[in-house]
Order: sequence, then C-alpha cells, then structure tokens
Amino acid sequence: MYQTELHYQILSVFIFILGACIGSFINVCIWRIPRSESIVFPPSHCPECDYLIPGYHNIPIISWIVLRGKCANCGQKISSRYIAVEILTGLLITTTWYNLYINSLSPYLIIPLLILISAFIICSAIDIEHLIVPDCVTDFTCACGVISSIIFPQLHSISTTSNNFIEGQNKFILPMVNNLQEAIFHHNYISNIRIQSLLSSILGISFGYLIITGIIEIGKRTIGIKKNHSKHAEGTTFTITEKQICVGEEKDYFEDIFMRKKDTIILFDGTIILNDISREFKKLQIKDEGKTIFIDGEQLKSNIDSLSGSTKHWNIPREVMGFGDAKFMGMLGAFLGPEVCFIVIMLASILGAIAGIGFISLRLKKWYSEIPFVPYLAISAYLWINFSKQLSLFYQKIIFAL
Repeated sequence: MYQTELHYQILSVFIFILGACIGSFINVCIWRIPRSESIVFPPSHCPECDYLIPGYHNIPIISWIVLRGKCANCGQKISSRYIAVEILTGLLITTTWYNLYINSLSPYLIIPLLILISAFIICSAIDIEHLIVPDCVTDFTCACGVISSIIFPQLHSISTTSNNFIEGQNKFILPMVNNLQEAIFHHNYISNIRIQSLLSSILGISFGYLIITGIIEIGKRTIGIKKNHSKHAEGTTFTITEKQICVGEEKDYFEDIFMRKKDTIILFDGTIILNDISREFKKLQIKDEGKTIFIDGEQLKSNIDSLSGSTKHWNIPREVMGFGDAKFMGMLGAFLGPEVCFIVIMLASILGAIAGIGFISLRLKKWYSEIPFVPYLAISAYLWINFSKQLSLFYQKIIFAL
C-alpha cells in the first residue's frame, strides 16, 4: 500500500484527517447513545436551539476553532470535548498507522483497528460521564471483531512467527491457553489460518467475558455490600423516593443499586414517618428497585411517593464492576485473542489502582466511589496494540519475579 517514504507520509496526513472525521461521528455517538437517540437522524444540530449545523460549520477541528467553541446561531458554548475527541481520534489512529509501518505489518490492519479504537473512545467517554457501557457499541464491535478475524487473520498471534501481530507472546504469557490453542491449531486438526483466527476470536470473546464475570462474582461474594454506620447517636436521616435513596449526604439511584433480583437495601434500628406518624423499626428492606418495601417483615401495601426517617445502620448492595465491563473485555478478545485479555486486565488494574489512589489523595473521590474501569481497559489495550514487545518484556519480568 505504501511504496515510498513520501507515499507513507501523504497517507499519514490522510489517515489523521480520516481519524478526525471519525472523531466527529464519535462525538455524535457519545452524546446520543446514552440518551437513546438515533445516531443517524436528525442531522447534527445544536442541542440548545435545534439549529441544523451546515456542512461548512461541521468541519472537524477547524469549525470549533473558527466558531470559538460556540453555536453559530444562538451562541451557546460547545464543549471542548468535541475538538478534543476529534484530535485524539486522529492522533490515536495515526499512531497505530505509524506502528504498522515501522513493524512492516499490513497497512490494511488499520481498518479493523480503526473500528476498535473508535469503540474504545465511545465506551470510555460514556463510562466516564454516565458510568454505563452501551451494549449496542460492544455487541456491534464484537461482531466486527469476529468478521475481521476472518478477513485479517494477522490480528491474532496464531500464525507463523513472521506473520505474528504480537511477536513471541505465546512463549510465556498464558501456557494454559496456549496449550489449548496448540492442541487445536498445531496438530493439523485445523490448518486454515482464517479458521484458526476465527476460533481465536471466539476464544477471546469467551475468555474476556468470563474473566471479568468471575471477578464480578468474587467481588459480589466478598465486598458486595457497603455497610454504613451513623456517626450520630440519634441516627442519620434518610429519604426514599421513587427512583433513589438518600442517606445523609449520600445519594444512590435504584437503577445503579439493583443489578440482581436478590439485591436488597436494608436499614437497621431507626424510625420512619408514615401518614405523619413516627414508627420505630428494627429492619426496613427495600427491594425491586424501590417498588417493594418491608418494615419488620410487613410489606407496605400502599404506593408511597416519598418516605423519610432516620437509621443507625444501613447496607447498600454494590458491584465491584459492571457486566458492561465484561462485554467490553469480550469485545477486545474478539479482535486480539484470549492471551491479550489477561495482559490488558493486569495493566488496567495497575492503572486503575494508581488513578484511584490519586483521586482519593486529591479528595476527588472517596474510597467507595464508583470509578469507570473501561477507560483503563481501553488505554491498556491500545498500549498493547502499539507497544506489545515492550509490554511483553515488562510482563515477563513480573511473572519470573513471582
């Protein structure tokens, strides 16, 4: 595809421009998907005044600068996130393109990697802002990963050494997985490289999803309940509404708490006001996203829009991670195979721990605050895609040190 250095440089400029344009579409996805809006219709418009943005005001990077980050019609401020995402997408895709070039890998690999990097940015931005990972993005990208594994088998490290996308990783990363792959691939049971790559993609989906699911289940059984104690002798005030519970200064939405049917919020040793009458209780249970409430085993039959009272102890169910993280990890496995899943999770855990300690130290987060994990998975996967040899050596030193 690139025959000379000049040819490569010209294509690099085009790749950056293409990345910025894709970044513009990514911005649409980041805004609309969490709001359950179509990413196709209506066309790009100002969310404040609904002004349809003409093409000459919708040029990536340039339009934001020319308009000084404001709507041309109403003057509403346009978030700097828009230009940041466009520049970031262009840089990430161009960097990946550069690494394909210097490692003499097929330039056509930029096609599936472009899809994967776009999903990284969309899911990370939405997870940071809304603490959710959209299934529509992970499911679609996962399907693209399976198809890409057939079209671009070099994505997976199961072919010959000269064609390995991640050179040498099979020597030490995950013996159990590698033995399984050898049993399938290297004894002439399956010799077609595209079928091998397809099976590696399927294994990657399974391993990626199951690893995170396993972590979620272990976390649920060990630290799946946040136990709180009032600092006041008379207890801490609480308010229960249709969508949330507020105890003291802490506010929790039911949709974030009730992830499983058995999840129950329990308040102990307190009082509750019903029909302007104060009533003491030993145990108050909230189930079914706040739709069912029991007071000392007696179910409240009437629909009450709001309840208030005080409590001395309360337990709030929680998840160490969301199942969206598991789907995201399965999506990664679809593109990169099962071995990479373990490296990415290890590196993401290190990055997440460092960031978490930093946030807590700066008092930006509390130790029990929810922290989006997908950005760290995405960063780790991107680093692996572009710097796999260096990370392999780092990982190898850690394993041998243990």
